[in-house]
Amino acid sequence: MTKLAQWLCGLALLGSAWAALALAPPGLQPPAPLRQALLPLPVYLLVAFGCYSLATV
Repeated sequence: MTKLAQWLCGLALLGSAWAALALAPPGLQPPAPLRQALLPLPVYLLVAFGCYSLATV
């Protein structure tokens, strides 16, 4: 498996877990503080990745 395939697989797993929790199916209602932290999580991860990229270059 190439490194790109590994990254895409990891992003797909993270994205599907995030979508499952963020869309909140009728039987699963996360608490409000968790939902408030969960919705902007992709933006937080993108900013953290950008900071890491800038620090390592």
